[in-house]
Amino acid sequence: MQVDFEHVKMAVALRTARAAVGWSQDELARATGIPKTTIARFETMEGGLKAAQLATLINTYNSKGIDVEFLRGNKVTIKIDEDALRSSGQRLTDSNGRRSDRRKKLPTI
Repeated sequence: MQVDFEHVKMAVALRTARAAVGWSQDELARATGIPKTTIARFETMEGGLKAAQLATLINTYNSKGIDVEFLRGNKVTIKIDEDALRSSGQRLTDSNGRRSDRRKKLPTI
């Protein structure tokens, strides 16, 4: 089976950007109005995105301080600004978002 390299680049880039924001697919769906099933199918390369949905995702990530580039060459570039890194760090160290058996005091950033 032939893999569409452009789809791979976009799926990896957008999934990585979502992880950088710290959102689940459900949270991203609520923030963008794109159905969670559409996001999940795109990230697992089982479906595609409409141009308007792709633009919405890129604009949403840009508004969170994350620049996603996958159109130039055979690489993916994700740039995360300082505020976005701080926000992600706070979310990652917030024990309230963890399962009860995994909660422990983590260092603050």
